[in-house]
Amino acid sequence: MKNGIPTDVGGYFGSIWTALGYKMNFSTSFLRPFNGWGRGFSHGYWSGLVGAIVRHEADVGLASLTITNKRTKVVDFVFPLMDGT
Repeated sequence: MKNGIPTDVGGYFGSIWTALGYKMNFSTSFLRPFNGWGRGFSHGYWSGLVGAIVRHEADVGLASLTITNKRTKVVDFVFPLMDGT
């Protein structure tokens, strides 16, 4: 991701990702999105984490991201791992 801040990921998602990396033998560099989680604009540009995935600057977005109809048209989501209720 061009516009990201190096960071560590903890909590629920960080634990799952760390376990996957260990079991599947891969390493990861985490970057916090420079400008948020992702907003779509009328001309097709996306900002934030979603934009980084759309532009192939990031392979995966690891976040408690709201799945919206607009976002599902540009990126794939896995089945929700948490219930927000």
